[in-house]
Amino acid sequence: MEQQTGSVLDVTSPRFAVASLLGAAAAALPDPHAGPASRYLSRVAGAAFAGFWGAAIVRRTGPLLVPGEWAGATGLALLTAAAAPLNEKLDARMVEALDRRRVPRPRVWLALLTAGGAALGVWAERRDAAASADGAGLTGAEPAPVPLSPEQHELLRRMLAARSLPGSDVLLSQLHGARSTPGETQPVPDLPLVVPGSSPRVVPHRQQWPVRARWTVGNGQEVEASVWIDEGHLTHLSVLPLIEDADPVEQTVLMDGSFDGWPDPDRTTMVVETDEGLRPA
Repeated sequence: MEQQTGSVLDVTSPRFAVASLLGAAAAALPDPHAGPASRYLSRVAGAAFAGFWGAAIVRRTGPLLVPGEWAGATGLALLTAAAAPLNEKLDARMVEALDRRRVPRPRVWLALLTAGGAALGVWAERRDAAASADGAGLTGAEPAPVPLSPEQHELLRRMLAARSLPGSDVLLSQLHGARSTPGETQPVPDLPLVVPGSSPRVVPHRQQWPVRARWTVGNGQEVEASVWIDEGHLTHLSVLPLIEDADPVEQTVLMDGSFDGWPDPDRTTMVVETDEGLRPA
């Protein structure tokens, strides 16, 4: 029995992948707004799934901030339970968005989307575990940040300066000292950003910048770039295919082999979120 439990908590195990996808879907199926019993079931399922992941992450990374797997499971489960009211508000918005698009059985689709997010998490954990096994983390040294390419820097500058929005000046000042950490080329491009820790922070501290950039890649697929902010600092620039209702797996397939490098900024168009939806910036 101990061997089986260890296998389930091993992020490289197929059992962990299956348990993650099924657990994520199961946690998203109960409707927290259908009544007290359903809300209780939703919160218990969410906390249990978070606890499972907490134990698996502690097993992979080692007991850094917590003494062991059970402590990691308990801590993450309690945090998830505490954040349940906020998660339920987000759940309601997502279901409403699916309803507005007349998607049948929105909770089933929400469960599938949640499972897709879990699949990306499993992939990331397997990648990190493989890097650790190859000795990438033996010295404790992180990859040295490198300067942004001219195309990357100009694309970011135009996205941040396209509209006079609250926080744009702060983010542009961060961009002056921004660098990137080199990594493997992935089917879905992601440009990690590192800014000086002393840089002023933008508010809200966690957000997706309202201005996005669009262009067409080599195979004719239109893509959209988004700037992400965490703890008040620029954290990364992501690119995804511009197609509605695609789940994470479909997005990866669409981008596989089609991304042909960062564009000439003159080839891009900017759009901005408004109260009427996305409009030209």
